[in-house]
Amino acid sequence: MQIYKMDWWTFTFNQHLVVAVIVVATSPLSMTETCPRKCRCDGPKVTCTDTQMQYVPPGIPINTTNLEFRNNSLRVIKNQTQLHNLPRLRRLLLNENKITAIEAGSFWGHGNLDFLDLSFNDLRNLDRSTFRGLRGLTVLRLNNNLKLCLDFGSLGVLPELQKLVLGKTAVKFIPGLFETSPGNLTPPLGLLHLDLWNVGLEEVPYEAIRELTGLSILILSENKIKCLSHFAFAKNKNLTELDLSFNPIVAVQSDAFTGLDRLVTLLLDNTNTLTTLPSGTFNPLPNTVKVCLYGNPWNCDCHLEWLKVWMEDEDRIHCAEKPSCRSPSDLRSNPFVSTPREEFRCQSSISKMPTIDCRNRIRYKEGYCLELSPSTTERVLTEYVTSAITTTTTKRDDPPMTDGTNNLTILAVGICIILVLVTLVGGFLARQIRIQKKLHDQNKYFNISYENGQDQQLQMAESPTPEKEKSFN
Repeated sequence: MQIYKMDWWTFTFNQHLVVAVIVVATSPLSMTETCPRKCRCDGPKVTCTDTQMQYVPPGIPINTTNLEFRNNSLRVIKNQTQLHNLPRLRRLLLNENKITAIEAGSFWGHGNLDFLDLSFNDLRNLDRSTFRGLRGLTVLRLNNNLKLCLDFGSLGVLPELQKLVLGKTAVKFIPGLFETSPGNLTPPLGLLHLDLWNVGLEEVPYEAIRELTGLSILILSENKIKCLSHFAFAKNKNLTELDLSFNPIVAVQSDAFTGLDRLVTLLLDNTNTLTTLPSGTFNPLPNTVKVCLYGNPWNCDCHLEWLKVWMEDEDRIHCAEKPSCRSPSDLRSNPFVSTPREEFRCQSSISKMPTIDCRNRIRYKEGYCLELSPSTTERVLTEYVTSAITTTTTKRDDPPMTDGTNNLTILAVGICIILVLVTLVGGFLARQIRIQKKLHDQNKYFNISYENGQDQQLQMAESPTPEKEKSFN
């Protein structure tokens, strides 16, 4: 029974010792001391930039909250990657890579992620499964993905989104992007900043932006917008900055800016086509609004006299560069501010506002990204399938075996060696204890046997026998 108790104690001691070694070796404190090769770790921030790596490397500390993986050669964001081992991520920068596709579920489990930058890549078609799991995302940058197309519901899984940058993409900004399920439209009411510069818009996306009542900044510059329709921004009463610069605008309805009584900055510069504005166009705006009108071929006739008066208001805030007249010929290149009011007069001909239909009435349906260009789509799908096959067969995007010598691998090998040594030493000690105990019990047994034999001989010597009695008599 004593031997059994000793073995149990030894076994329990070995168990606790092994558990203690594992806990210490895998604790967050020890993990923070590791850092992948070619990366720089500074507390919860890890930077792996300009390395041309084709994958997110293993060994990134589990407590990382900020990961910068910029200017590398990542091609596909897969469902099972090292990103799934970083549940505390809040900022993830994957810009300036070569990403063409994002597998469904790649961001699942990253509910704490706050900032995601995927700009300057080669993304193509993203659907409603792409960003699933990013419930806490507030900033999403997708700009400079020249072939990017967002399908129905692709943004409907981001209820906390506050800033969305889609500049220089092929995205058509329509209400369907915010579908949470077919027919169920739930736009992010907290969206404050929307950047749609250079996305090929031919009109203001009225139907989509009117659902975003909390918008504060709306950038629509460098598109193909030709006119601003009636009450174009009436539902966006919280706008403080509206950028319509570098659009070929030729007509603005007199009530286009109705409702924008909180606007701080309006950019209507460098259209190269806008020649006149209806009287009172800026009346709905606050007196302190800053309006930029330079770079336009203004026709300084009687129809534009109201603008000259409006700009002379003492409370008006002007841009650094002032607008100037393009016509009539006698006022050519004259700045508004230095041209007398009486010079804004009409001649024999009267200029009229161009008549343009501001809405193209185009309707989209789910899956329209794949219908935009069949030849291009076929090429894109072929490239994506080929890339997926290549990555699964050649493991080009998977970590090579040669990179297993990083600190995390060394630490794991060290833990294994320690566990083996602990097991061997524990087994040896337990065996020695059992042998010593057995020898001790055997000696004790022999001592007891010897003492019992001596007592029996003594008793036999002292006890009377018939022979002894005979000889005594």
